[in-house]
Amino acid sequence: MDTGIRFAPRWAALVLCGLGLAACGPPSHTITADEALKIIDSRVQQTLREVPTPLAFGEKEIDTDDGSGCVRPLTGSGFTGQIQPSLEYIATKVSPTQALGYMDAVQAYWKRQPDIEISRMSPELMNVHFHDGYRIYMSYYEASKELDFGGAGECIWRAGTPQPTDTS
Repeated sequence: MDTGIRFAPRWAALVLCGLGLAACGPPSHTITADEALKIIDSRVQQTLREVPTPLAFGEKEIDTDDGSGCVRPLTGSGFTGQIQPSLEYIATKVSPTQALGYMDAVQAYWKRQPDIEISRMSPELMNVHFHDGYRIYMSYYEASKELDFGGAGECIWRAGTPQPTDTS
């Protein structure tokens, strides 16, 4: 008979984290923003190699300032000072048929790969989640005829460790 006692340590840790009594904050060491951006870009580039397209994606746009999703556990607030690195490429003058066709082809490619979770919130928005916490995404905006193709990583320290300039 299972009395639930084996779950007591997990519940205690959650309670202590919630009360701020245990070391449940962000890790003291992560990969750097540059390393994370290389991982993200390698997956975007892999997709472009494996699923060729005549669409012309422009210059890479990089964001290493967004920390809005990096909050202390169980609080929903209390920013950690970490960032979620991301990058994005944009193709312009893309018809709905081109955009949705390419998104379908990208989805079919990643669906064949192991340990991948794909979420398609609508025909115009797709996320490909990897087991290591990274994701790539595609968003189509019919009004502007733009197809955005980018990716994002987990919360990390910009320099790999907390710096005095990392504000929490």
